[in-house]
Amino acid sequence: SSCDAGTYATAASTSCTQCAVGRYSSTPSATSSDTCLACEAGKASSKGSSTCKSCSLGPSSDDQGYCLCGLGSGGDLSGPMTTPPTGQLQDASSVRIRDASNNSPTFDSEGVVSGRIEVKPSGETAWGTIRYNNWDDVDALVACREIGNELGYATISGTALSRDDTPHGSGEIWWISVGCSGSEETLESCSKSTTTSNYHEYDIGITCK
Repeated sequence: SSCDAGTYATAASTSCTQCAVGRYSSTPSATSSDTCLACEAGKASSKGSSTCKSCSLGPSSDDQGYCLCGLGSGGDLSGPMTTPPTGQLQDASSVRIRDASNNSPTFDSEGVVSGRIEVKPSGETAWGTIRYNNWDDVDALVACREIGNELGYATISGTALSRDDTPHGSGEIWWISVGCSGSEETLESCSKSTTTSNYHEYDIGITCK
């Protein structure tokens, strides 16, 4: 038997399963999960969708957690996607990544960049680092999404680097104990504290895809 649009059937099952959030199937008779395509950058979908909806600027009214600032593609992002970015990552206006040579990193073949995160808080002119206390994958995802949203990349994931894997920075250390909920559009919107520390062995980094 065939499945309706927005669903698929696997070889091991005779029942139809809804496409995951961030995916869609526009035609019936889907035979595998591969036919649930990932939404394009700038669009989002709910579970069991046959189409993807364009995001509005700012949090969208549909699938708000998966579509911020008009970019992002949903919770399940495996499968067909836009071509991974290439070349050197540019700086966003208030967040950037630096490698061990203190340069902006270059995307690998899968569109991944990694390095020390640096921020330029509102009203400041100098870039500075973030101390590792409480830094986790949720905070990293918000940072990666902020960079992607401003520069036009569809952010699939963001993970925290341990301080041992983060190249040490220099100069200002702006924030400590950053705590994001995951829905923020900018890292500066997250809870955090300032610090007078100048000990850069505690700098933290991120990996973005």
